[in-house]
Amino acid sequence: HFFKFALLAFLTCRDNRDRTPVVQLFSGLAVAVLVGSTDEFFQHYIPGRVGDPRDVVFDATGGLWGMLYWGVGMIRFSRLPGVTARASGARST
Repeated sequence: HFFKFALLAFLTCRDNRDRTPVVQLFSGLAVAVLVGSTDEFFQHYIPGRVGDPRDVVFDATGGLWGMLYWGVGMIRFSRLPGVTARASGARST
């Protein structure tokens, strides 16, 4: 689950790249936690499955890593010469 939720958070951050950096980062984490929580909630009602709160923590950890990966890329590529504000994920003013 870790890598699946890291990818989910990263892609959510990328999808919000026209927003402020704070919204970009925390939207990815929020979506990962929300999807992970919903998944565990529904597993509670499926026979033979158990909804475990620890799985939500693992999902959120994956989301955190995806968010951090996006954030590091935002910082790193926004400092390269010739990179436009749109390509780096920063908002143009």
